[in-house]
Amino acid sequence: MWNEAFDMMRLITMCAIIRMHYELTAQRGKDAGSGGAAPWLSLTSRDREWAKRAVQRYAEAQERKWRRWKEAMFEKADRT
Repeated sequence: MWNEAFDMMRLITMCAIIRMHYELTAQRGKDAGSGGAAPWLSLTSRDREWAKRAVQRYAEAQERKWRRWKEAMFEKADRT
């Protein structure tokens, strides 16, 4: 009986140590700013311009897609 309780206590202690290590490592990463650094802060002005243009073109393409979809849906409804 004592041996089983000792094994269980050793398992609980190991789990607690592993959890503390995880929590301390995660907290250290947040404090250092390595995990939460914004990726766009390291972009050059040319990269920012390209990204802005790409987003604008994507939005325009989505607008065209939805406009075509709505026209197709309403044309089908008008035909019947």
